[in-house]
This record gives sequence, structure tokens and C-alpha cells, in this order.
Amino acid sequence: EYKFKCVKSKEILIMHTFFVCRKEENMNMRKISINEFKKRRFERSYISVYIVIRPISVENEQEIEVKNLCVIYGFTALGVRRIIAIYFENTNDNRFWLGVFEDLKARNLQNIMFLVTPQNKNIERCAKIIYNNIEIIRSPEDIMSAIDRYFATKTSRTLEIQLKNLILAEDIEKCEENIELFKQQYLHNQLVLEVFKRQEDDIKKLYKYNYDIRKLLYQYYAIREIKRHINRLNERQPLQENIDDVIEHFTEYISSFERGLTYSKKGWVRLMNILYEIYPKKMEEYL
Repeated sequence: EYKFKCVKSKEILIMHTFFVCRKEENMNMRKISINEFKKRRFERSYISVYIVIRPISVENEQEIEVKNLCVIYGFTALGVRRIIAIYFENTNDNRFWLGVFEDLKARNLQNIMFLVTPQNKNIERCAKIIYNNIEIIRSPEDIMSAIDRYFATKTSRTLEIQLKNLILAEDIEKCEENIELFKQQYLHNQLVLEVFKRQEDDIKKLYKYNYDIRKLLYQYYAIREIKRHINRLNERQPLQENIDDVIEHFTEYISSFERGLTYSKKGWVRLMNILYEIYPKKMEEYL
């Protein structure tokens, strides 16, 4: 019942009552069951959806098999973050991702503005078939990981700050300055420079968006938190045997994740105003 209201100044107002209700709902949120999670109906519109893919070990008929686990989460039009789905990726099935997006749409998810995903042509192709107006962005976390793997752990902490400065610089000119500084700093490491060269264009592509939108796309902490939780699956004994085992492991975490606030009310309103100025027709439909 509660929606954004567009006024003549094109500012978006969020009804305070909604946030009071949402806060109370989150405070009382219980642990979700496997069946509830797999069948729950989605909100109609998501401003951004993120795909996180991580390999995990699975016990299959007393053999250990490595599978890619996919966790999909996103922000609704009201700024609430939700874990949408958890799957084992089937790389041998060209229709796998088409089936995923068809399932999301069948469960009421009709609109996605931004899809932030690791580099994967099959995901991109299938997403565009189901969601014609979707904007697909290579995940900044994916870009970082491609470079970060060539550094020792201690050095990587410094690298995270440097890459964050590349992605969240004030503008493209400042980004290019930071790129040159990065290259100078690692001039002695040709391997890193070669890897970085392959990612440079994807970093610059993010600058078609302003700072606030890049900050929305750059979900560093949330994605790292999800990856850490996935990594814990490999430490459990016995190992998981199927996707229901994995979801059971996630059920308590899902409630905790969805209670968390990435944006304050003021911050989300600011972002909605910016998106409305850039995408007025889309935002009218989404809201």
C-alpha cells in the first residue's frame, strides 16, 4: 500500500509509516523455513540485484564434488535488502540461467533496474531475454577479485583501499589519476600490471554512472559477508549433499542479513531522487 510519491520538483517522498512498519517487521523477523524461502513471493520491483558465485565442496554418493553456489540478493524499491534465491549452478545446462530468471518472474519479480554479476555471458544473455530493459554491470567485487588473487594476504588489505579509490573516485578524471598512481606503484610487478590492464576498461565503464549509483553497485561489504558465510560450508562436517542442506545452513543467516540496514531512510531517498532524474520513465514504472 505504501509507495513513493512523485511531486512537481521530482523529489521522491517515502511515507514514514512504511519505515516504522518495516522496522517493526524486521525486529520481529523469525528464522525462515526452507519451504518458505523457496516459495516466498517477491516484491514486484528491485532497484538492484546481485549475483554472488562461490565454489563449495559437496558430498555426492560418498565422493567429494566441487559445485558453484549462487546466492542472489537485491534491494527492493523501498530500500529493503532481501536474499532472493540460492542455487547450485548447472554449467552443463545452457538453459539453467534462463530457468532461474523465469522462476523469479513467475514469483512476481517483474522489474530489475541493475543486475550486478560476475562476468558470465550466459547470465547476461538470459537476463536480457526475461528482463528486456535491465542494465547489466560487471560486479566491482569481481573486478577486484581478478586482481587481488595475485597478492599476498597482507598486501591485499592495502590493495582493497586502492581499488575502492579507483571505483569510487569523484569522477573519471580522478579515476584516471588513481589508475596511473596504481601502475606506478606496481611497476615492478608485471604480472599484476598485465592482470590490471584486462580490468581497466571495466573500471572505467562504471563511470557512466555518478558516485551515488556506483556506490549502490559496489556492494563490497555485503558480498564479502556472503562469501565468508559460503566459505563456512566447506568447514562443516559432514559436507552438504544437496541444495536443501545449503539453504538450511543459510536460514538463520537470511533473517540476520535482511534485518541489516545498508541505507538510512535519508540516504535511500537521496538515491531515489538521483535515479528518478536519470531514469524518470523506469522509476515511474518501478514505484
